[in-house]
Amino acid sequence: MLWCSAGFFPYAVFGYWHINTVFVQGLFQRHADIALGSLVFMLPLFLISPILKPLVSKFGKKEISVIGCIFASFFGFLIYFLPSINTWTYLILLFFCTAGYTFINLLTWTLVADAIDYHEYITHRREEGIIYAIYSFSRKMGQASAGFLGDWVLIWVGYVTKAPV
Repeated sequence: MLWCSAGFFPYAVFGYWHINTVFVQGLFQRHADIALGSLVFMLPLFLISPILKPLVSKFGKKEISVIGCIFASFFGFLIYFLPSINTWTYLILLFFCTAGYTFINLLTWTLVADAIDYHEYITHRREEGIIYAIYSFSRKMGQASAGFLGDWVLIWVGYVTKAPV
């Protein structure tokens, strides 16, 4: 069950990113903000990648992943629950939310490899094929759910694709 949730939930988060472009365009009514949102979404990857190895060496992979998850959740909830939000506040909160998620995204495969090694340590059998297959299947289910849920939310809120902006 843990393997399924480890693969499913991080990729189900992409449901939010799936509708992010539509959200920015609909909320702020400016096409230029879509490009800014994409930049803010990618910027943490380039900023965090060089410092990730020293952070992992000092604190550990699991700890960095959990802190990143808490960080991303906190700022994601702020984005969701703030009653009124302007473009710049949204983009700043999006940057911090994405920065937290970047830690998880970059460390996912190292955690899978550690889990395979730990499974071998406990059972004295090397079964990486089974572990990888379960993780890969749950990851694909998360991605499929993200696409479905993102589209479903757009339909639920009454988004009209051909409406003038």
